[in-house]
Amino acid sequence: MQTKKSAWGWGKNYEKMILKDSTPKLVTPTLLDVQNIKLICSRSDHTLFLFEDGKLIERGKQTEIIHQIPEGVEITQIVSSYYHFLLLGSKGELFGLGDGGSGRFGTKSNTSLKSITRLKHGVSGKIISVQAGVMQSYFLYENGDLYSSGYNSTEGKCGNNSTATVMTPVCIERNVNKVFCGPYGYTFFCVKDNKILLGCGNNTKGQLAIDSMDKNQKKLVNIKFDSPENIVDIRTGYSHSLLLDTFGQVFGSGEHKSLGIKGSGNYQKFEKLDFKNNFITQISCGCHQNLALTTSQEVYVFGSGNNDSDLGIKGLSFTEPVKVKLDPLSCGSLNIHCGSFSTFVWETDNLSMGNDLIEFYKSKKFGDCKIDIFPVNKIFIEKRTGKTIKEIQKYLETQSTQDEINIFLEWVYSGWVSKKSVIETICRGLGIENYLQKSLKDDILALYKDEDSKDFTILVKIDDDDYEEEEEEEEEFEEIPVHKFLLAARCGLFREMFQNVNTVSNSVKDFSGKSIDTIEVFIKYLYTGMIELTADNDPEEIVEELADAGEYYQLTNVSGIESQLQLIKKNLL
Repeated sequence: MQTKKSAWGWGKNYEKMILKDSTPKLVTPTLLDVQNIKLICSRSDHTLFLFEDGKLIERGKQTEIIHQIPEGVEITQIVSSYYHFLLLGSKGELFGLGDGGSGRFGTKSNTSLKSITRLKHGVSGKIISVQAGVMQSYFLYENGDLYSSGYNSTEGKCGNNSTATVMTPVCIERNVNKVFCGPYGYTFFCVKDNKILLGCGNNTKGQLAIDSMDKNQKKLVNIKFDSPENIVDIRTGYSHSLLLDTFGQVFGSGEHKSLGIKGSGNYQKFEKLDFKNNFITQISCGCHQNLALTTSQEVYVFGSGNNDSDLGIKGLSFTEPVKVKLDPLSCGSLNIHCGSFSTFVWETDNLSMGNDLIEFYKSKKFGDCKIDIFPVNKIFIEKRTGKTIKEIQKYLETQSTQDEINIFLEWVYSGWVSKKSVIETICRGLGIENYLQKSLKDDILALYKDEDSKDFTILVKIDDDDYEEEEEEEEEFEEIPVHKFLLAARCGLFREMFQNVNTVSNSVKDFSGKSIDTIEVFIKYLYTGMIELTADNDPEEIVEELADAGEYYQLTNVSGIESQLQLIKKNLL
């Protein structure tokens, strides 16, 4: 069974580019009628949804279109301006879709493209990254050459020291490593030689961070920022810019209101924004609205909106980041995207907690009690529902059919709402309030912190390097309390271990040879989906040992832990 990974959207929906209904604007995060999304990208009145199975759907102008991606092409990046989309394939194939006015596609033409169309610029080499601003495009080649095309206007957004429209791409810099912009961006940034930050375009609000608001910059200029090599991303809006570094810090320049800063002033250079010590992993900008994603998969909104739907929370502006509530959230890692006036959040495959638990439930293994004919785990069921197992058994076995019970239990184990009416009826009958606000992720975290409910123990062999043990000396083990069902659901090795446990001590010995610190970090990852290191940990040792821990313990989804290890290596080592 494939996990049904959810997506949410809010903002302007007047052209049905978010949700296929007549609602002109979605004022709060709304669960969408699409699942298992790989990428979402939105422009002013259209949105592209790229599904994990390769299907590509466009919504907008009151219609929905399925686009055919050429056979053998894997789309890895989609960017948008106010008017058009650029799609990049894994082998450097470039495609366009949308309004091609002012040379935005760089093909000497203003022709609009109603279907996915291959773009050729006559430039040798492989394109490795693309960006788009409000009316312009940028193309980075493997050799470091950076090209641009589109509408320059007085801002000089294309960076070629001109205000004239650029119909075919022009080279504006060499030895470039990274490129940054945003769908409503009048400003562009790039990193050269992995140590020089450059930018061009509109600076009327100080968004270029050149310590002035004197004039727009029609060619790339140096921008002062400590350690440009540590820049992860820069996103640009209409009058502001956001910068994310490898230490999870966010910096802003430009208009205070768009940065979520109280007052009517402007930052003329990159200033650190206050996220209350949260480690930020992703940022995104729309016209004036912004999103930030933390390591704990919490989404924050800040900035201002043109109407009361841009921010997804009641209010037209926020002077500090505000946490967004997404319901129902199963337990997936998240991606975020701001279009010009619409905003999206969707679960990815980096963490498969919901899938692991639903498969575990369907396997009918390790259940310590039953509801009707269905084996379940008492501790987990009670934590998720807030009711005793006897209360649940009494109600379900007298008021619900087996099909209805199964639908309810699937929601309990995965967080996925398959039949809303059934789950609502059962929750109402059991007195479970606000069931859509019950987060699987939060409930699992609560279990991790609940030492009294842990029903099993992992015994980790203690290695003492200070002396050689005598042969007759008994081995020493340190205890790690756990919830048996959760570890069995997440890892094949634990399932095997638990099937041959010492029933008297209700424990099992771990002979992986990994340090106690590493195993503790790994156990917490199984509960939270996040690798969290403390000041007492040796990052190099733990990262090295965790590199093969997923495979050793037969983690169901090794890619999730591998992606986080890559981030830690980049950020902390």
